[in-house]
Amino acid sequence: MWEVLSSFAPSKPKYKHAVALLRARAASLVGKYDDAWAVLEEISKAEDLKLSSEALVEMGRIKSKKGELGASSKYFSEALGKAKELPCERAKALRGLGVVERKSGNYAKAEELLQRSALDAMAAMDQKGMLLAHLELGNVYIDRGKYQESIDHFSKCAAGFGPVDLANVYANMGIANAFLNKLDEARVHLQNAVRLADETGQPRVKAHALNSLAEVMIRTGEIEQARENCFTALDIVTELGDKLAISAAYSTLAVAESAAGDFEASKEHFAESVKALDGIEVPKSLGTRKMEFGMMYVRKGDFALARGLFEESAIIFDRIGATDLRDHVRTEIGRLPRDVRPGAPS
Repeated sequence: MWEVLSSFAPSKPKYKHAVALLRARAASLVGKYDDAWAVLEEISKAEDLKLSSEALVEMGRIKSKKGELGASSKYFSEALGKAKELPCERAKALRGLGVVERKSGNYAKAEELLQRSALDAMAAMDQKGMLLAHLELGNVYIDRGKYQESIDHFSKCAAGFGPVDLANVYANMGIANAFLNKLDEARVHLQNAVRLADETGQPRVKAHALNSLAEVMIRTGEIEQARENCFTALDIVTELGDKLAISAAYSTLAVAESAAGDFEASKEHFAESVKALDGIEVPKSLGTRKMEFGMMYVRKGDFALARGLFEESAIIFDRIGATDLRDHVRTEIGRLPRDVRPGAPS
């Protein structure tokens, strides 16, 4: 689609902006964010409020993918302001804001925004918009540890989606099943996600599914295959410049090396994982990386370093209001030997 649209110009001027918006969406899906942005900036200034709002939503999505959550929220809020009388476009802006709040760890706010998005989409008789809101609600439930509820949401969405969105559904169902220790089911869903992402030309989704599949393989002892998946995912997201995904892939690679007993390599990969987050506003991801880094030191037996990382992680989660994650980290701190003082990793 991108190859066709990148050089297509409609013969009638009235279709100019609609085709340009479709071109930008296709570019974003295949990871050509700069091409998409150049088109969207122009459309966002259009007098047509519907077109302008939709362009701003797409700009917010690109910023969200890149981990620039403050800028993302700004674009979604601006789109929401323009879509006051347009329930379909309002639903898209609310869904974007809900995703930003989820990524920030503000789950209650995210759930509220996504519920509002689903209601607006229903009012506009936009079935796909309603399903997308429920897909994101499922992701909130994963983050809150409500894995079966998330699977129920994803299952309802799957019946109404085409192959593009279904790739995301399979990836998320795989992640939820892995948390429930249903590793065979998780593997099948994640392999389907990789296949569909390949068939529909969605490199970012493919990398996400490969990384999650690697996590399953680590747990089943397939360390070498897990490494290969991580490196393939890293190649994809490095080309896309997706710092969040780069951080996640390095983190999984670090866990693989830790499982193989190579703690020096594991430490190097975790350091790369944290470094990848420099300059982007993703406190939840940073807190998660520090928590994972701490777990690596627990496995190694360096409890002082683990405690230091856990406490840094808990402070981050507490600051952003991610109480579920904060409580989880505090539980891990409580499991450490009581006479260990915090240390700092080199």
